[in-house]
Amino acid sequence: MILDKIVFFMVLATSQAAPPAKCDPANGAVLPNTPQIASAIKSCLNSTKFTFPEIKSESDLNKFFIDFEATKFDDKCFAKCVGDELKLITSDKKLNRQEFIKLLKFSIEKIDKVIESVMTACADEGDNTNDNVCIKAAKFQICFVKGLLDKKVESHSADNAARMMCCKSKSVTPTLAEEPLLELGDGLVQGSTENARGGRVFYQFKGIPFGKVVERFQPSVPADKWSNVFNATAFGPVCAQFDCLNGEFTGEEECLNLNVFTPKLPKSGHQTKLYPVVVLLHLGGHFFGSAQQYNPHYVMDQDVVLVTPNSRLGPFGYLNTGDANAPGNVGLRDQSLALNWVRKNIHQFSGDWERVTLMGADSGGVDALLHLINPEDKGLFHRAVVMSSTINSCSFVKDPAVQAKKMGEQVGCPNSEKSDEFVKCLKKMEPLELLKKMKVPTADMSDFKAMQQIAIFGPSVDGKGGLLPKNPFEIIKSGKVPNNVPLIMGTIAMDGLDPASATFLNDTALYKKTIKNWIEDGPQILDFSDAKDPAGMAKQIFDFYSKDGTLSGESFIDMFTDKQYEHFLRFIAKSWDGVVPMYVYRFNHTETPNRAVDMIGYQNIPKGPGHWDDLQYLFNMSNSFMVPVTTEDSPPVEYILSRGMVRMWTSFFETGKPSAPWGEGEEWEQFHFDGNQPNKIYEVDVTPKIVRDTEAFQKRMEFWDAIYENFDVTNSV
Repeated sequence: MILDKIVFFMVLATSQAAPPAKCDPANGAVLPNTPQIASAIKSCLNSTKFTFPEIKSESDLNKFFIDFEATKFDDKCFAKCVGDELKLITSDKKLNRQEFIKLLKFSIEKIDKVIESVMTACADEGDNTNDNVCIKAAKFQICFVKGLLDKKVESHSADNAARMMCCKSKSVTPTLAEEPLLELGDGLVQGSTENARGGRVFYQFKGIPFGKVVERFQPSVPADKWSNVFNATAFGPVCAQFDCLNGEFTGEEECLNLNVFTPKLPKSGHQTKLYPVVVLLHLGGHFFGSAQQYNPHYVMDQDVVLVTPNSRLGPFGYLNTGDANAPGNVGLRDQSLALNWVRKNIHQFSGDWERVTLMGADSGGVDALLHLINPEDKGLFHRAVVMSSTINSCSFVKDPAVQAKKMGEQVGCPNSEKSDEFVKCLKKMEPLELLKKMKVPTADMSDFKAMQQIAIFGPSVDGKGGLLPKNPFEIIKSGKVPNNVPLIMGTIAMDGLDPASATFLNDTALYKKTIKNWIEDGPQILDFSDAKDPAGMAKQIFDFYSKDGTLSGESFIDMFTDKQYEHFLRFIAKSWDGVVPMYVYRFNHTETPNRAVDMIGYQNIPKGPGHWDDLQYLFNMSNSFMVPVTTEDSPPVEYILSRGMVRMWTSFFETGKPSAPWGEGEEWEQFHFDGNQPNKIYEVDVTPKIVRDTEAFQKRMEFWDAIYENFDVTNSV
């Protein structure tokens, strides 16, 4: 019983106590040592025939209070201490009994940790033999409950608990406002706790510095050590950016911090079971977003440690002048630095540094792919998950010099040809001052000329010795993968349905204008303006997807989905077949509307899952303006699907093979590319299953094979 364990916790705190003494609570004498306490407890329980009940309701709790306080124990000291504690708690008018039930149901694992820390601290500091240890334990419990009720405390610090209960620390007030404390290589960090979706308590350490920006546009270095306790109970600063979702400039340049969430902390002196680790790279097109986008409450029901790092964005992370003044890709290097931090520190959070999964969606998934082909990251991660990702002009910049020139002209540093002067000029400005002078995206999707004036920054070729010595398409096509690790890779049935494409669909006038001017506008919309014959390519695409000169909304989304996501996945699957163990899926849960688009307010769109929608079943995305999929108003199937996906992905984190289908779902088979017939993939829905691509889908992929070959699209990206 949990309550049984709590009682033992209070008395076992005296394991290093003074020799046996007569028990006289009135005189404040000490209790006997651990073996005699255990014997006394056993004796008093046997003599009274009292057993600790399982408490499932308020009535059970009421009955327990009555029965327990009415019981006469042989060991009067034990009876009085515990009885007084319960009496004080129940007489407090502020008591919320449901909160106290939570306390009684506290995990045995956490209580064991407190016991152990108490014993260790007492051994280090000596016992306070002048105070009644039992009374101190009772006060400790009372303060804990009151802290829960007042919302001032979410957990306890075992070390501080030890000092409150039985050590020489007269100045310590018996309160649990303190949070879990960990010692890392760089210093002490103070965290907090929360409850996972299923009620499990987990630990969270937010905003831990892992890197430092010594010089703008240059690779970061490991963070400095700190002498005081670092407060890791709140998120750290986000990286400098234009947040297009909020329409505001925000963030700092010194932003290299990460968050760690874990269901368990190690026990000193005990062999600790280590959990698989997930390093989750955030989305946002390399110009906005942060590690705060992902709430961990779904995955914290599983035995897994989650790490979410920030990395520099926009020009601060990806300005590339082609030389040492701004070498480019320092945002990717920030992520590598975070992976090195994980390797060094994650065991302190019960994480297994030999089972690290690098995961991302959208631009975060592209980054994961780029780390797969980066030899410098070898050994830093052991599996990868890439969701709804593609390499296009937003995720890979083929002309960084052109983008640098655009920015220079806009911010008043026009000498981009002289990189030393150009960079020196840029460094004089504060981060947000620089961003505010640049042109940023607007809601007007029809002004393509204005959109071309926006300077785009992202990963780019950085030459020999860099992270990307050549175009990533060439590297992928070669079939050489320096980090050859198991890979989950997937798309969404309507992946092309995102706020941008939805804008065209919902603005009838704009949509008609776009279709009318397709030969001119299509290459920009689908990102192939630099193809060998963009006009000819635009005509072939329109003719293929339209019917009787009309392009329906569904066909418009298919066109986006195929070009940006499905064919890119096919390209990787074909290039890496037999080289990388791949598990390919398509998310096709059609029973709910597209949340990624609904968050912007669009409604007149084809029904079905769109871009980002699968990610929300793994993580609570409320920080990204998305309604959680498992609220009280959600249909039961939403929770079934979310819980099933979390367990399936966790099995992959653990072993490198997804092997936990939910319900009556089928096992997920390893993918093998078949060029002669539709391929088999794993369809993720309420009941997951293996399906073959349809003949219609196969024809669409073959069409894009021909397009890429005939119009040299790969080299234009």
